[in-house]
Amino acid sequence: MKTLLRYAGLLLLPVSFWACSKKEATKPAPPVTVDTSSHGYNAQFKFPLTRYGAGALQDSQVVIPISGGRPNIGYTYTITGSNGLKDGQKMVQGKGALDIRGVDTLDFTHFLQVYNDGTLTLNIAFSDSTRASATTLKDQYNIRTYADIHGIAYDLNGAYIQQADIAFPDLAQLQNLHHYGSAVWATFRGTYDGNGKTLSNVSFYADPNTQFGGNELGLFQIVDTLATVKNVRLKFSTDGSNSTSDGYSGGIAATNHGTVVGCSVDGKIVVSGSLISYNGGIVGANYGNIIACAFNGTLQGQMVGGIAGVNRGSNGRIDLCYANFAALTQTGGGISGNVLVDNTHQTLIAHSYANVVVGQANNFGAIRLQNNAGFTTAEAALINTCFSNITTPQPNTSLFSSVTDLTAQVTQLTVSAFPSQLTAPADQKPFRAGSNAPVLWWQ
Repeated sequence: MKTLLRYAGLLLLPVSFWACSKKEATKPAPPVTVDTSSHGYNAQFKFPLTRYGAGALQDSQVVIPISGGRPNIGYTYTITGSNGLKDGQKMVQGKGALDIRGVDTLDFTHFLQVYNDGTLTLNIAFSDSTRASATTLKDQYNIRTYADIHGIAYDLNGAYIQQADIAFPDLAQLQNLHHYGSAVWATFRGTYDGNGKTLSNVSFYADPNTQFGGNELGLFQIVDTLATVKNVRLKFSTDGSNSTSDGYSGGIAATNHGTVVGCSVDGKIVVSGSLISYNGGIVGANYGNIIACAFNGTLQGQMVGGIAGVNRGSNGRIDLCYANFAALTQTGGGISGNVLVDNTHQTLIAHSYANVVVGQANNFGAIRLQNNAGFTTAEAALINTCFSNITTPQPNTSLFSSVTDLTAQVTQLTVSAFPSQLTAPADQKPFRAGSNAPVLWWQ
């Protein structure tokens, strides 16, 4: 029996099956015959999984055995989707034949992703005029498991929404699964909405790498210019994020060129490389927008920043953010570590606070300029209404002496512009009193 599988003009090789019977000791086996005159045939088949999320679409085989059919007849098949096809894609369809046993096998591995999310129906029409169907759910863009997060790499332009709290596997299991540290080790160009659901027990790791940039750790390796990551609630495991080499590390992204908004990160981020590294609570290196984000935890590295390890680029912006952390280093900034400001790097840092425990603050400030230089008048104008407990003088930054003092100051702050991705507070106050330090209005 030969089976022809056609998808979008792609021709797969024929597959043959043989039926064998047991030989008798004294004479050859008679030929296999099937009485089809009175037998009631009922072909059986089903999808292996009831749901195909992003992880299953990437990692699972979609092999469908057909059994119980009338022997030696042909069939045609189609897969239809309740919400149609993605733009530019073609329906999965083809034909085949059952062998002398009434069986065959279809393989749709990596074919289902051409459909929009929804119910997929496999329809088979046999040449004896019988028909049968089976259904499954394609759920690629609703993130429900760790495998789904890993599967985002299959479509880096997609619009994803997290639908459940997700606990990551333990570190040892992660290291067996993947040879890289970030959950999505690629440049993300789509939208990820954490939907206020938790990512817990998160660990990022990297093996020693002597080349700068060889290890970029974060939920996303790189967030591209038009990409948005929002409403993520990330909680590290006790292992946290740990790189033994140089590079960029951040809770949400190693490098951000897009928009990170309404996200929180709790836990420990450590980079122990001996040369140069940028380590931030939200992102390692920021060239885009970080708005209304919060970090609580511990940072260790050559250069650290509560929100960003380094803030640069023509659009590097940090606004409506805060960081409460212990700095196990003497170089960095409470809000941002290295900040590059010149004619082509017009960064902005505004309406944010840093509450930092640091051993020695001589190389540490709320915001640290490139090479720890002093602020010019033009550079100072790019910092607007910030707050810090670090006594190193900073332009447009108010000092506070205690959490009580901080709360009194920031809860009186009002702003007129809030990110479109979040519902603005009715009183236009971005901060409110928390159980300890102040929190953002959405928390």
